[in-house]
Amino acid sequence: MWPDRRLTDLLEIEHPLVLAPMAGFGTVELAAAVCAAGGLGSIGCGPVPPPSAAKTIAELRALTNKPINVNFFCHAPAKADAGREAEQSEQQHQRAKAAVRQAAMRPQHPLVKHRSWGGAIQARAHPAKIGRAGLRAKPSRRVCAR
Repeated sequence: MWPDRRLTDLLEIEHPLVLAPMAGFGTVELAAAVCAAGGLGSIGCGPVPPPSAAKTIAELRALTNKPINVNFFCHAPAKADAGREAEQSEQQHQRAKAAVRQAAMRPQHPLVKHRSWGGAIQARAHPAKIGRAGLRAKPSRRVCAR
């Protein structure tokens, strides 16, 4: 049993599981199955016209008497602005070019060889890829052949 029951008590469900409301992908049957399993079944009605949303909700209500989640969009639709979109596109392009230039200026890192669990490990020391061991390593062919 889940130790913190605030969510389950609030939503009147058995398990703290919520189906993501995926408009166009989620189905009434999937939402009903989640409800039957003790979670919160959800349907996405954001891009759906009101008559279709009402029909979908009625279909789900016919399959379950448990709590359900119906997801809608509550924001004003975005307004197209060609100038702003072009400016953002140019900014992204400039950031990508700068990242490529910066990557091209990185020096090649020396090949480091060391012994580990009886076999040679080869790795290139790379500051951007330093993990817990300090190197990103791959076993040598001799070790892999064992």
